[in-house]
Amino acid sequence: MDKLVEITRERVGDKKLRFVIAHANVPDQAEQLKQKILSSFQCEEFYMTEVLPAAAVHNGEGLIEFGFCSSD
Repeated sequence: MDKLVEITRERVGDKKLRFVIAHANVPDQAEQLKQKILSSFQCEEFYMTEVLPAAAVHNGEGLIEFGFCSSD
């Protein structure tokens, strides 16, 4: 999770961002990542949801998807 935050910081700097986290039955881990993101970036929007069933079947339980884009 720390590496995800580090890579995001390298790519976007201090821009305001929109984030999404999708997970496969690991809400506690997804919440941990959410807290790291909220404490590290200026979030204009933030969404957290469960992955689609097809992604869960192919990738398995424990999957966490993470995406972001600049709101500028």
